[in-house]
Amino acid sequence: MNIALCLNKKYIPYATVTVISLMLHETEDLDIYMVHQDMDDADIKKMSASLGYARKHLTADKRRNLSAVSILPEVRLHSVKADVSEIPAEAPVTNNWTAEIYFRLMFTELLPPEVDRVLYMDCDMVTVHSVSQLYHTDLGGKLLCACIDVRGDKAIEKMQPMQQKMLGPLMQKGYHYFNSGVLLFDMNVMRERHSFDDYVKALKDWDYKVVAPDQDLLNYVNYAETKVIDWKRYNFFARNAATCGITSTDIYDTDICIVHFPGPKPWNNTGDHYEAELIWWDIASLSDDYQRLLYDFMHSALTDTRLTRLVERITFQWDMISDENKKLKSQNEELQSMCRRLTELVESLAKKT
Repeated sequence: MNIALCLNKKYIPYATVTVISLMLHETEDLDIYMVHQDMDDADIKKMSASLGYARKHLTADKRRNLSAVSILPEVRLHSVKADVSEIPAEAPVTNNWTAEIYFRLMFTELLPPEVDRVLYMDCDMVTVHSVSQLYHTDLGGKLLCACIDVRGDKAIEKMQPMQQKMLGPLMQKGYHYFNSGVLLFDMNVMRERHSFDDYVKALKDWDYKVVAPDQDLLNYVNYAETKVIDWKRYNFFARNAATCGITSTDIYDTDICIVHFPGPKPWNNTGDHYEAELIWWDIASLSDDYQRLLYDFMHSALTDTRLTRLVERITFQWDMISDENKKLKSQNEELQSMCRRLTELVESLAKKT
C-alpha cells in the first residue's frame, strides 16, 4: 500500500503518529512516501527508529484498546524531496497554508514511476480501522477519490466570495466540493492527464487569490475527474464527534476509518479541545517522542495567557456594565421621583377642580 505524506521537519513527530496508526490497522506492507523540502537522512532514521519503538512497545492491552492487527506490517520509508522554487512566488503561503500544501499537486513529477496508486493523508490524521477498502476502491476511470466536504452540498453558501465565484458555477452543475485531506490518486491516469503546470495555470487565472489554495485548485481542475465519497467514514472531523455525541471509545465501534484534527491540534493548546483527541494521544503513547509531546503540550497549556486575557476582558466589560448599571439605576430613581411628583401634582390639581 502506497501512502504519501507532505511534511517538514517540524511535523515529523506528528507524521510519525499518523504512520503508527496505519501500522496498527493494516495487514498490507506500507510504503510511506514522505514529500518534503528540508528533511535529511538523520530525520528518516529517527522516524524509522520511532516506528521500531512503537512496534516493540505494543503490549497486549494496547493492542486490544487500539484494535490493532495481530501481525504488524512492514513499513518502508521513502524520502521525496520537493523543489519549492517550482511554486510561484505569488502563491498564497501563510502560517496556516505552508508551502507543503502544494506538494500534493506535484505528485506526477515527484513520485517514482512504479507508484501506480497512492493514498495521500494529511499529517493531522490517524486511522482507527483499516483503509484497505478505500485504497483498493474502483475509481471507474476517475483519476482521484476524495471525501465530500464536511459542509456537504451547502458548502458554497458558507464560502468566501472568491470561492463562490471560482467554484459556484461548477457546484450549480451538480459537482460536489471535496476536502483535500484524504486523496486517492490513480497515478497512471494522473500522469497522462495532468502536471503541476495545470494547477499553476489555474492559480494564475484566478490572480493567485484562492482561499484554500490546494483544495480550491484540486476542485477547480479535477472537479469532473473525482469520485466523491462520504466524509463520515474516511475524513471524520474530531470536533464532529462532540456534536454527534460520539466518544473516543465509541469511534472504535463505528465504521469510521480516519479521524481528522483540522484547525487546533491535539498536541498544542492554541484552541478548543475535544474528547476524541484521546485517540490521537493513545496512539502517540507508542512513540518514543511521547514524553516530549506531553511536556510541550503541558508547557503550552501552563504558559497560555489567553485565559488570563479573556478574564481581563470579561472583568473590564463587567466593570463597564456595572458602571452603566449604576447610571441607569440612578436615572431610574430620578425618573421614579419625577413620576411621584407628577402624580402628586395631578392629584393636587384634581382636588382644586
